[in-house]
Amino acid sequence: MAFEGSISAEELASIQETIPQEVLLTATQEYVIFHVIETPYKNLTMKCQFPLQYPSSPLLFELETKTLPERVKRKLVDKCEQEAEQLADKGQPQVLALWTFLSTLLQSNQLLLCTEHISDIKSRLLTGPHDSLKLSERNGTVTVRVEEAGFVVDFTVKVPRGYPGEQLELRCREATYPPAVTHMFFKQAEEVARRASKGIPLNVSLRESDPAKPSEEVVQLSISQYKHDVKFLKVAGELARMSDDKQMRREKKVLDKREWEREQQQATQVAQTAARSAPTGIPKAHRDGGEPVPALYAVVEYIVNKFARLLPHEKCAHCKQPVIDAIKKGEKQADPAERAFCGHWFHSSCLEHVMTKPPFGMQCPGDGCDSRVFHPKWTSDVKTLERRWAAAQARQREVDDARDFLGL
Repeated sequence: MAFEGSISAEELASIQETIPQEVLLTATQEYVIFHVIETPYKNLTMKCQFPLQYPSSPLLFELETKTLPERVKRKLVDKCEQEAEQLADKGQPQVLALWTFLSTLLQSNQLLLCTEHISDIKSRLLTGPHDSLKLSERNGTVTVRVEEAGFVVDFTVKVPRGYPGEQLELRCREATYPPAVTHMFFKQAEEVARRASKGIPLNVSLRESDPAKPSEEVVQLSISQYKHDVKFLKVAGELARMSDDKQMRREKKVLDKREWEREQQQATQVAQTAARSAPTGIPKAHRDGGEPVPALYAVVEYIVNKFARLLPHEKCAHCKQPVIDAIKKGEKQADPAERAFCGHWFHSSCLEHVMTKPPFGMQCPGDGCDSRVFHPKWTSDVKTLERRWAAAQARQREVDDARDFLGL
């Protein structure tokens, strides 16, 4: 088809008056180029040329975009071709009509940038017979419902106008998981979304939202400390039983002094090792931020795979029983679930037993786990745990002695 055609002076004047000058790059009777910019992350450029029979023949155009997915671009090309053909059948001008059509489409469809992620969510994540996905293009919402082993989570992800530069918004509509656990996972998913909007790579964001395992050096120090404590308590106990002997009391004092000095050295060594091996968080190059990262799939996958699919099958690392029970709205789990830093789950009572009963500083009983059990509700200092346990035992002995004396 020849391109020697042109638009009328009246249509050219209308184009120049209607399309803002900042997005109208070229406007002649032979050639028109304009941008359609909804946000910095959702925009395109249309280049128009005209056949001899224009406007009775559809104009020839090319769409260029660096922000929209290729699948979306192809659909837009098809839609514009259909629109141009319909206008050509009526012999009507087409440039302004296509500019209006594209502007309205980009403005009204908040999910244009998410088409590939939504397709992956459908095919990869929502594989259960009762899973569902509802979309609202105008409101920019993706509603996901997942059912797994009798548990249900129903949540909405809102894609804001400035996505991915603006953070995704999450809202849990329904969940039969314990509220505290649900809250924790959704807050971690929100943090993934926040970091992605700041330009932090998804692999870094996801790693930072997972439990941090102590380094191998810290684990080895903890095991060494545990072995030494067992030996020390055995010797100290033998000396205490012979406290009537003056020489034994003297040896007990010397042993206590040496142990105190060793504890100070050990505390310094642990602190230095932890400081060397502790995760530094987000690398500086990533903390400074780069281009925002689309994170819809990553956020939904985090909730579906790391929460909804996984948790119903998790067993307590201590008692090996299911760690959560399905609950109704407003109810509380009798024995709440707790997650240690190594990532293994415990019933609260089981974790309390592991943390507050000897042997202290023990290795996690979870399958294949070689990490010491850490949890923010309990101190990690073995000596403090030992003193608390000894004090509790002493109080219990006093109570038992009083009961025996009173014949209770």
